Amino acid sequence: MKIISLLLILSQFQIYALLCSKDYLPVCANGVTYTNACMAESSGATDIKNGACEVVEKKKNKPSHVSPPKPSTCVCPMIWKPVCGVDGKTYGSSCNARCKGVPIKHQGACDKIESH
Repeated sequence: MKIISLLLILSQFQIYALLCSKDYLPVCANGVTYTNACMAESSGATDIKNGACEVVEKKKNKPSHVSPPKPSTCVCPMIWKPVCGVDGKTYGSSCNARCKGVPIKHQGACDKIESH
């Protein structure tokens, strides 16, 4: 008699879990993969299909174009060793030019162009 009252207390799922085999024959029902059809039926699932559910990977929000990386903090020593950048501007040092992303044309300050 104790066994019957114990079974009445168990939920439907737990009863099926005791009755279902532990064989792994995956089925997909309602977007959930179950160990086997018996386990799916025991949970009340409908539309049971053989095989595990297909895992759909969520797309990350990627921009449609590639954005340039954000500039990092660039720290240069305060040493005056001027260089001329290819943009025609004089920078305090090669480090300062590099931080601005400007290639160096030559060592030393840029020559001033005289207009005629």
